[in-house]
Amino acid sequence: MRSVARLFTTRLSIFTSGRRSILTLADFQGLRIRGLNPLIETGLRAVAAAPVATPAPEVVGAPQSGGLDAGLTDVSAFVSRRFHEVKRFGTVRPFFGVFAQGLCQPALLGSARATGPGSARGRAAQGRGSGLTD
Repeated sequence: MRSVARLFTTRLSIFTSGRRSILTLADFQGLRIRGLNPLIETGLRAVAAAPVATPAPEVVGAPQSGGLDAGLTDVSAFVSRRFHEVKRFGTVRPFFGVFAQGLCQPALLGSARATGPGSARGRAAQGRGSGLTD
């Protein structure tokens, strides 16, 4: 396999709280925060936070009821769900990152190069010369 493309994508996430800013790892200690999935919950536990399973519709009201100390969401969801009306503090971080790598078998790359429109064979097939001498 041969690498033909690499891609890095990140989405901005926001850690929100109604009581205090979440700026350092120490700020997560004991913090009851909504866990999004097992992977995120494992990371939150690693920084001594206490992930709480909270259905999405209950997230906005959970801080007032004492169910959550903080939230984690995408910045666009923070705005569209109007979290700014109930959350006083927010820390925006590129929390989620996605790495992708495109792979291709060398044999396929070779045949694409040999017969593609820019190749000598491709130009000859289109009547534009062999590409070897022109």
